Amino acid sequence: MVEWQEGRLMKEAYYFSHDSNAQHDPKMIKLIYNLGWEGYGLYWGVIERLRNEKDYCMPTDYECIANAMRTECERIKSIIEDFNLFEIEDDYFYSKSLLERMKLREIKSEKARESAYKRWGKDANALDSGMRTQCDSNAIKERKGNKRKGNEIPLDSKESDKKMTLIEYYGIAFEKCFNDQYHANFGKDGHLLKDLEKHYGYDKVIANIDYFFEHYIINDDFAMENPHVGTFHNKWNSIASKRSGKKSLTRGEKKIVGNAEKIMGVALD
Repeated sequence: MVEWQEGRLMKEAYYFSHDSNAQHDPKMIKLIYNLGWEGYGLYWGVIERLRNEKDYCMPTDYECIANAMRTECERIKSIIEDFNLFEIEDDYFYSKSLLERMKLREIKSEKARESAYKRWGKDANALDSGMRTQCDSNAIKERKGNKRKGNEIPLDSKESDKKMTLIEYYGIAFEKCFNDQYHANFGKDGHLLKDLEKHYGYDKVIANIDYFFEHYIINDDFAMENPHVGTFHNKWNSIASKRSGKKSLTRGEKKIVGNAEKIMGVALD
């Protein structure tokens, strides 16, 4: 069982499917008849709280749940116990319907992850060799340049003082997520990440890279199958809004913000 924390706040927005005709289910009809549309709304509030738990279950501490949802304890107890909408085991309750939905989504995500493994693992040795050759060549050129300027500095001591580049950080985050090396297109990928850094700053790009691999791609099949810098760049607004808990801007709102940024010369959060 998951250890449940009272008053747990979730900044990340997690997804679960919701049938458009859920209100017509016989159990729901009974719930609405007895507790009204308020009861229907509270039911989905409970489901959302279950979705945010690791094992999709919570203790039967109805008073705590009621306090968090600003309603009466007896109302929460009735929703959970009186309409066969939840299962109760060992002082914990869960929704069988939610478990089935999340299981299907996890299977789908795992298939997408396997597809990404196969796609990014193809010709890995050849690409890895080519990347090492290019990196070695760049390092030699840089050292020769330093010699000509008369200020040769050992690469290890000089480079260690620099902060990690965004493309390096992206590669590490990718490898941590997929247990495979990211084969970067240094020209294109580097340009896209520098563009984001220019507008939003190094730290914010780093934070969004973390969120992209740790949370975002789990709920986005396209991003899971195409976890490259191009996807990260294209989905920047969506990633940023989900990480901060804010709603994505409409096209009109984006235009207004863009114009304001040009006038002020700064990036608006």
